Amino acid sequence: MNTILTQKGELMKKYGLLLLLVMLLAGLVESPAMAKVYKFRFAQITPATHPYYSQISLPWAEEIMKRSNGQVEITLYPAGTLVAGNVMYSSIVDGITDIGTSSFGWERGRHPVMDALVYTPGFPSAKVACRVTNEAVRKFNLKELSDTHLLFVHTCAPMHLWSKSPIRNLEDLQGVEIRAAGATGKLVKDLGGVPVSAPQSQVYEMLSKGIVKGSISSLDVLKGFRQAEVVKSVTLAYFHVAPFFVSMNLDKWNSLPPDIQKVFEEVSNEYIDIAGDVWDKASEAGLQYAKDEGLEIIVLPPEELARWHAAYKPLRAEYIKEMESKGLPGKAFLEEIDTLNKKYQ
Repeated sequence: MNTILTQKGELMKKYGLLLLLVMLLAGLVESPAMAKVYKFRFAQITPATHPYYSQISLPWAEEIMKRSNGQVEITLYPAGTLVAGNVMYSSIVDGITDIGTSSFGWERGRHPVMDALVYTPGFPSAKVACRVTNEAVRKFNLKELSDTHLLFVHTCAPMHLWSKSPIRNLEDLQGVEIRAAGATGKLVKDLGGVPVSAPQSQVYEMLSKGIVKGSISSLDVLKGFRQAEVVKSVTLAYFHVAPFFVSMNLDKWNSLPPDIQKVFEEVSNEYIDIAGDVWDKASEAGLQYAKDEGLEIIVLPPEELARWHAAYKPLRAEYIKEMESKGLPGKAFLEEIDTLNKKYQ
């Protein structure tokens, strides 16, 4: 009897294996070896040595590839090798790159509501700014972001001022040429300085030759672009932050199965805090580099800092008026950012 049962069991196993083979050939069952692989091009705005690339974009992509068990392959393209930063968002929409990352501010007028971040001073860190921005974006579901799938947003650390001569109060800033682009240039003008627009790659030479007497940016560039070598002091002013998007082409996103979409979403949510930490550490390294170079670090007293931040009021009013004229929720979005900033501090 046992012999008969054994033979019957072996026969069932053979039939089972045969049935599985037929189903595999018919495409009814997908084996791990036959699982579809989804390939993506991921365009960057920094070289591979920059923390933005090496500590945010690259490990983010590697983690997605790992959690998808190899079903996702992401190839990163350093700055300028696939898409320029000033047309990154448009290139994602058009499918020139599958995934891309850049600053919202580079394509002027494309993301008017997101400009609210540029009119918000006082973030204590990039980590707080990252949390605030992502929460606000999810709540408002902005139309200007609907033509791609936004994976997550991260921001640089708060911007500060460094200069060839110490600037300890607003009076010291009057008439001083300061490198500042876009809305930051408007701020410098309202503070009494003279804004000069220029990319970071040119600032070192401009400072060394005295073409500008100072610059506003996040502290990481003091080391990353060696600007601490050509100035004498850093004024900690806690200006605004610059937000960066990580987005996917909408058709690419919609073509993905739910389990792969879930992997992208889970990893992206985790990288909100991770990216914030990366920017904050880069900022700390820049400040330490400035100290090592012997620069004076100026901490503004609360009452003086309030004077500096008061310069944002007319800019915010102008922003709100413009958003209302276009029927956009700029005022509510700005207020939400203020509320969340207080919450996370």
